[in-house]
Amino acid sequence: MKKIKLYSFLFTYLFCCAVLNAQSQQSLYWQSGTLLNPLRLFPVKIGDKAEFIDLDKDGDPDLMRYKTSNGYSVQWIDDDDDMKITDIEGDIDNDCLMVDRNNDGKYGSYDDLIVDWNDTDNDGKGDMQILTEYAREEDKNKPWGPGHVMISLDLDHDNVLNYIDWSNFTLRGWIHDGASDFYEDYHGKTLFLKIHTSPEKMNDARLNWENPFLFYDPDKDGLSEHAIRFLDTPRANKADDAFKTNLTGKISYAAVTFDADNDSRPGNEFDYDWTLNFRGEGFDYTKQKHTFKNLRGLPAADTLFMDPRYRQLSELLYPDHESAWDLIFKEGKWAQVWFTYDEDDDCQRWERVELYEPKDPYLMGAKKGGLDDNNQADPAGDRGEWDLDNSGGGKLYISPLDGKLHLYGAEKGYWRIDQNANHFRQWVEFMTVTDQVARQTVRKLLR
Repeated sequence: MKKIKLYSFLFTYLFCCAVLNAQSQQSLYWQSGTLLNPLRLFPVKIGDKAEFIDLDKDGDPDLMRYKTSNGYSVQWIDDDDDMKITDIEGDIDNDCLMVDRNNDGKYGSYDDLIVDWNDTDNDGKGDMQILTEYAREEDKNKPWGPGHVMISLDLDHDNVLNYIDWSNFTLRGWIHDGASDFYEDYHGKTLFLKIHTSPEKMNDARLNWENPFLFYDPDKDGLSEHAIRFLDTPRANKADDAFKTNLTGKISYAAVTFDADNDSRPGNEFDYDWTLNFRGEGFDYTKQKHTFKNLRGLPAADTLFMDPRYRQLSELLYPDHESAWDLIFKEGKWAQVWFTYDEDDDCQRWERVELYEPKDPYLMGAKKGGLDDNNQADPAGDRGEWDLDNSGGGKLYISPLDGKLHLYGAEKGYWRIDQNANHFRQWVEFMTVTDQVARQTVRKLLR
């Protein structure tokens, strides 16, 4: 009898917990407040049903619209015509998610987020993701941020693309675990194209600002051994220009970075040792065309977007992994070459050793006019060299005097020695105090 009463009590307790948990789903989901972020949205609000709409009048649904349990209005566009009225959300091979973040009834307008998946090789898995984030209406005339366009390609098929916080629909590409295990796909052989502006402000949707960021994995260990960053610097626009961000179709900045000793590993996923940076007229990249299957979205859904150009594309223009080297060293017209070496080996940034600048060697601190003027550069521990007339053509050599790698043709250089690697200023602005303490602990263990 006691066992029966105990079982009855446990059943009642668990039932009550389930009811309370269901009620809490109106605002929370199981991963709320954690970094555990499964690839699914909060479910439909309890008591509500999704609305299905046939956009192209072919007899089956093309649009699913509902409100999530945490209060966001979302809709899925079915670009590959496989949606069913029994679905609970769209799929991530060829569908498009639109989020009305400000709940104004518009899903492709100011302050909204669009995530569009494409299966470029028809293997049933989305290997391309276009994330567009519109600025708020009060910021619509600002040429640079807020807002984002970030296009990611999963070239090594590890099924990792942009890291998005599905609880509030924000791009969180700089969150990481430990020292440098970033949740965004900067690892292995991959690439992305990115600009910090609202998509409707761009003059040509085929172009981009970081166009692209290339990551190389020659030993195929899932970690990036070197990377290349290309920039198309936008022109200054006129006050009455409809497009506030005018891209040029030319790369005027190229940075090559290497993990020279290949010492990256789990727990130390990024350990680049030096960066070579080219600046000047650069090269034209408009002939670097890349066409993609399934990139064009459902035409009947174009009217849902304030700016549907990304849905209408069939190609993107950017240098790729194979063409990048010749474009830099054979076609590029460069005025200056900068070189920075991480002598104290404490650089664990995801993209490069941040460059020292040819400024005052005795001033220290971000925006103080010294070598580390860039707020992402180390105050001490790195060595910078600059060929300000490109007389050396970007060549490197090993000096017989010190056995170190140097920039050929450099007029000057400085090394701020940090013997014990105590000075470190990099992506700390993205970290909490707890993260910083944890990172310092990891660094001590790695030494």
